[in-house]
Amino acid sequence: MPPRISRERKIDLLHRFKVLGHSIYRVYVDLPTSHKISIDYLRKLREFILFNDTISNFVWVNTNNTSTGRRRKVTRLGARFIKDLVDSNNSITQTRILKRMPEFGGQEYRISAATICREIQRIKYSRKVMERMHVDIDHVKRVHYYNDLKHIVFLKLVDIDEMSSSPKEFLLKYGYSLIGERAIKYQIHLNGKTYTVICAYTPLGFIAWEIFENESVDAEKFINFLHNRLQPHLTEGSFAIIDNWSGHKTDESLAALEDVFQGLYLFSVPYCPFDKPVEKGIALVKAYIREHEDEATTNPIRFINEAFKLFEVGGEKSSACLGHWNGYRNNYENFINEF
Repeated sequence: MPPRISRERKIDLLHRFKVLGHSIYRVYVDLPTSHKISIDYLRKLREFILFNDTISNFVWVNTNNTSTGRRRKVTRLGARFIKDLVDSNNSITQTRILKRMPEFGGQEYRISAATICREIQRIKYSRKVMERMHVDIDHVKRVHYYNDLKHIVFLKLVDIDEMSSSPKEFLLKYGYSLIGERAIKYQIHLNGKTYTVICAYTPLGFIAWEIFENESVDAEKFINFLHNRLQPHLTEGSFAIIDNWSGHKTDESLAALEDVFQGLYLFSVPYCPFDKPVEKGIALVKAYIREHEDEATTNPIRFINEAFKLFEVGGEKSSACLGHWNGYRNNYENFINEF
């Protein structure tokens, strides 16, 4: 057996070999000059550490499983292992972390989900809704995009977009039933109809929308929406945010945007749906429709209208819209504070 080494050195070597997966040569090269040892001695030390000293360095273990007492504590090595897992895959779940722990501590190594949760909080991590970012996103263009908008009062911004859905999307996915039985909900026959909506969204809520049944949105419908639905609700200085759909960039569409917004509009950066608050506004509408699926599937057009009215300017739930514009709000406030 190799001579006794300090606990700190043992923890460091165990972390390198088992968690980081470093080779003997890699560990040998990284060792400080004052701690240089032969590769042959390091190989024996590795075997001794891996097969004789695993659990005690990961977590405090209560030998009496039925007794009460202090909570299990994850030590520095366990904390480093959990942090490495989260850093390498930020979408990993607590269940997956629990399954990975025995790979390094043996099958007898068990800690609770609550212990994992406390340790994740201790290392200053929190679980959030994932924002999907396209690999081709141009961050330089995003900087210029926000720089071009920083002088615009964020309450004057109008985000325009389209959405499409079918009645099947109005249905809730999960339901309750007795264990061993299927969850069944009887419903009316759903045909193959689709519903497309063009809508305009502001920090105070939706100001205009138009619903189409079994029709796709083209440049002509977009132009008619601008003139007939949106223009009467615009105030002086309104500034449009438009996505990069080809129908928005035809000569006729550009002329309509110039006419309706007096040249005050800007195309968003490609592959950046999180810069489009209207996406979150539409998500509110869809969530409300799914919560009332019986009414929505019976008369979809009427209920889609009712859902939009809840989130329109001055609507019952319009207060939920302002938070979707925090990025633009902060951008404008930072511009004001510069003076």
